[in-house]
Amino acid sequence: MANPPRDECVILSREQVRCKGKSAVIGFLKSDGKAELRLPFHEIYPEIDRLNERYERDFKLISPHFADPMMKEGWSRLSDLLPLATDSVVGYERTNQPLGSEIAFSGHGTPRLVLPTGIYKGENGIALAVIGLSTKDFRKDGSDVFFDISEERIIPVPDFPAESGEYLKHPQTTIPHGKQVDRNESLCLRRGEGPYVGSIAYGGYRSDIRLDLRPWDPLVVAVSGAEERAFLTAIGITPEEMPGLLSGAKNELQGLSAILKPSLISSLDRVIASLEHKDR
Repeated sequence: MANPPRDECVILSREQVRCKGKSAVIGFLKSDGKAELRLPFHEIYPEIDRLNERYERDFKLISPHFADPMMKEGWSRLSDLLPLATDSVVGYERTNQPLGSEIAFSGHGTPRLVLPTGIYKGENGIALAVIGLSTKDFRKDGSDVFFDISEERIIPVPDFPAESGEYLKHPQTTIPHGKQVDRNESLCLRRGEGPYVGSIAYGGYRSDIRLDLRPWDPLVVAVSGAEERAFLTAIGITPEEMPGLLSGAKNELQGLSAILKPSLISSLDRVIASLEHKDR
């Protein structure tokens, strides 16, 4: 039987989850009745664009900063089976291999994903991450897919582990790093040999964070609208996690002025201003 057209294949369902003790409604992309997508990482973003056009919304993949507490306290029934994709990418090289001008990864006929290293060329023992990706950040050149991003958006993760295990969370990216620690205060990392480029994904096979996925591995894909993102930024993220999110929160609020009450916009503005003050 022929596969259904993509418009009929990918649907959106909505589900209530909890984050830092608060409830939020999140959308899940489903394919053929399953809560998963079998798409290469870079092809998820055009699917979200199609849903935005269909529903006249502004859905985006959830961030690692929300996926982390969500998986721990509110939505875990698939976490032992399938990894949850986020709006971010990570790249790393083989252990003890200095970074070249780019990190490239592919498999079994899928396009190469190519992440530029910029000013971090020559560095050793680090991973590179980019948070808040969208369709415009991908550029296809022949059979390769490049991340078309500025150097300022690349976040270095120092002391990236050489092997899978239990490590502390890097505050800007949530990626495990540093020395191995006790399970009670850590994230469980699963990594490959490298080189690797892929989603910062949560859950799957009882690992907290998966940085070893193949391009064809199925993913659970969760999205949030602008209203939910403003709400979650205000109540769901600790001040330590805010440096990479405050600018995005301000931009989101500018687009919400037509649909939210001025009093709520003002309250969220005050929350963000307070967090900015604490972060200095």
